[in-house]
Amino acid sequence: MLSIKGDMKIQDCSSGKQYIVSDKSDLSSIDKAIKQSQDMGNKSRLYIEAEGFISTQENFAKKQNDTVLVIGRISRIDMQFDCNPQ
Repeated sequence: MLSIKGDMKIQDCSSGKQYIVSDKSDLSSIDKAIKQSQDMGNKSRLYIEAEGFISTQENFAKKQNDTVLVIGRISRIDMQFDCNPQ
């Protein structure tokens, strides 16, 4: 399961690694869920299960490549699951 933070970075719950979401990802269902989450007043986190792959993408500002996650298909969106329960 992955968690999306407000700046569209994704954290892999199993490894703790964070990835930038590629602009080549299909984010239409995530965008709808984010809007719904914000309408409910919950702006902290959104959790998804997705299929995708790790790639690189040129970062012109840093003049280097970033490791990014390309999301292909989303199978689950959850606004209550906690990747890091306290």
